[in-house]
Amino acid sequence: MRQYLIILLSLFFITNSAKSVPSGQLSLLSHLPEVNYRNISYGNDAKQKIDIYLPAGRNQSNTKVLILIHGGGWTQGDKADFKDILDSLRNRLPEYAIFNVNYRLANKEGNFFPTQEEDIKAAIDFIYKKRKEYKISKSWVLAGASAGAHLALLQGYKYKKPVRPKAIINYFGPTDLDSLITNTDAKKKTITELKIIINKEANNSSPARLVNAYTPPTISFQGLNDGLVPPSQQIYLHHQLKAWKIPEKLELYPNEGHGFTSTTMTKSMDAIVDFLKQYVK
Repeated sequence: MRQYLIILLSLFFITNSAKSVPSGQLSLLSHLPEVNYRNISYGNDAKQKIDIYLPAGRNQSNTKVLILIHGGGWTQGDKADFKDILDSLRNRLPEYAIFNVNYRLANKEGNFFPTQEEDIKAAIDFIYKKRKEYKISKSWVLAGASAGAHLALLQGYKYKKPVRPKAIINYFGPTDLDSLITNTDAKKKTITELKIIINKEANNSSPARLVNAYTPPTISFQGLNDGLVPPSQQIYLHHQLKAWKIPEKLELYPNEGHGFTSTTMTKSMDAIVDFLKQYVK
């Protein structure tokens, strides 16, 4: 708490003494330190929370944004699921501010679709409105795993405002809900959950059916032994992306399932860094 007070007081004095401080000195004083915030509310529900990781030296011109969305079949999971890769992401992408988002989960009583979609939209609206306070640019990337990847794709493909993402990172996310429900390769648990959750929103909530000329560049990762989200989900998505001539990359891993080994995760992160360097300016 004392550290935060010192930071706030420093920023106050910088702001109020800017006119009298020589330009060289001011540039040193205005070099913002790294700041992390936990469980910032973007709504009234206990699940509507964000963890925020703002890098040192950030500014509205150059600091890009990475939104992380956890998986869990839309019924479970938590932003804490990314704890094992957060440090790696921050080291690999030091110029990015990272926002790790929780959202309301579906159950048999309620929170059916489009609740999860609406929560991600609300979180993005919240962050965008605070972009001047957070000192972040309009170069955004959405990333997710499994159900979180579905929500990242859906958000990036469906909405043009408040900001159009520069890229989407998709770890084995469902892309065509209607075909997933009828796919005999998918596990019964997935099919049962989908029927409960989607609330007759299959087509409107299927990213692969929303691809158009304005769809952001997309990189996807899929295990060929995945029994929860079959490889056909990514193959269909990338067929659509190719048809619209959208920049895309699909990485298929023969010996992986719904979740990757550390070696494969390292390979996938290397691919992400290369992809973002190419398409996120």
